Amino acid sequence: MNLPAMKAQLRRKLSLEPLKAYGRLKKVFAVLCLLYGISFLAIIRANFSYIDDLARAVEGYQGWDNFSRFASTGMSTLLHTSEHLTDISPLTQLLAVLILALASTIILQIFSDGKISLFHIFAVLPLGISPYFLECISYKFDSPYMAMSILAMVFPFVFMRVSLPLYAAASIAGTVLMCTTYQAASGIYPMLVIAVAYAMWSRRDELKRVFRFISVSAAAYLSGLLMYRLFIMQPLGDSYVSNRVLLSQVLPNLAEYYLNVYGDFRKLWLLPICAVMLGYVVLGTLRSKRNKAASFALAAASLACMLALTFGIYIFLEKPLFVPRAMYGFGVLTAILAVQCCCLEKKWVYKIICAALSWCFLSFSFTYGNALNEQKRYTDFRVEMAISDLNSLDWSGEEVKTLQLEGDIGCAPAVRNAKLKYAILNRLVPVTFGGADTDWYWSDYYFWHYFNLDKVKKDTGIDLRQLDLPILKETLYHTIRGNGNYILLELK
Repeated sequence: MNLPAMKAQLRRKLSLEPLKAYGRLKKVFAVLCLLYGISFLAIIRANFSYIDDLARAVEGYQGWDNFSRFASTGMSTLLHTSEHLTDISPLTQLLAVLILALASTIILQIFSDGKISLFHIFAVLPLGISPYFLECISYKFDSPYMAMSILAMVFPFVFMRVSLPLYAAASIAGTVLMCTTYQAASGIYPMLVIAVAYAMWSRRDELKRVFRFISVSAAAYLSGLLMYRLFIMQPLGDSYVSNRVLLSQVLPNLAEYYLNVYGDFRKLWLLPICAVMLGYVVLGTLRSKRNKAASFALAAASLACMLALTFGIYIFLEKPLFVPRAMYGFGVLTAILAVQCCCLEKKWVYKIICAALSWCFLSFSFTYGNALNEQKRYTDFRVEMAISDLNSLDWSGEEVKTLQLEGDIGCAPAVRNAKLKYAILNRLVPVTFGGADTDWYWSDYYFWHYFNLDKVKKDTGIDLRQLDLPILKETLYHTIRGNGNYILLELK
């Protein structure tokens, strides 16, 4: 090696640029923590026990092993310092904020080449504040592990430019970690691989290098999935979701997922999202250093592949999950495309579009959090009214009476108003107080398990509606029917 080359190599080794880059990323991470924390403020303030939270807070069980989410079980044991869980929120949700901020920082570093502005940060926010991931944040007990599933799929790309074997090992480990935390993130890694591969190709990296990256990524990802399937995953009953693979269901499942997106999202949200998708193709073509026709075709093909993989392995299942928390891959896809649009476009158009989209999601996060708070307050009022009126009946005997609930309380007035604007709230705000006829297990859990109702029991083996019980009490909110052994509470 000649002297000038040795001097250049020495300067690179002694350069402070890596430390400067680390300092910049620390600032980006801090800003993201602040923005995510603000976005989730209303949800945390609501202190709403979301679905499974109701049972975990009262019974203290973990329950993730039933779905082969063993990493969630292990991390919860460390976080709660015991296998017996208690409600430690908002610590869990704040931990989710840190994890999301780290995952977002990594995505920015992947595509921005170190030049990260405030608009880039705005562009990546849909990763965590899309309406679909907001349901994940609503879970007091599950939220950090759902966030960890995203980080598990993003973190391997830290090693992408360092060492290909190290990247492959991290990819295998990340895939297994994702599968044992929350499998809804299974589409994130392949989407990132496609986006990175197209970026490499468009800036005229060697084709051999691009194909090597794709091959190693695919092999590592499939190896991780195979390890999970063969050595970790336990059989799951079909009542919740089926883990049987059925290739004939791919297109119907994809159609169902995107019909849900269309029904859930406001047109005001879909327009900038479509603009970002169009921008990814157009800007990717214009900035490409290769043939424009080939660039356009490959950009369009990569977008189509990412859209197909957004919901991960769920599209291959005979009976997948279509609930909002299973669809947060769409928010991650939006973030990936938005960040690349901001990186490719030096003008302000796409930066403003991406910032506007994040503002829409930020505004909705407050609406959603406040809706949960209103629903909680309304539920407490209705439950207390029902128990108060039940308490006014004759309980002088020692016998335990059979009590059944019929109907449900619906939504608080403020929530009904919010649903007129945001259709997705119909899927995000759960039924909080209702009877067995609502066909949802959690609709009466709060009533039965939080108020020490020792003098009544739940019996689903009999339908009290068929007994024509006399009215004992009629109020604005419910009707109480009963006789000596049976009580039917009809909610209005």
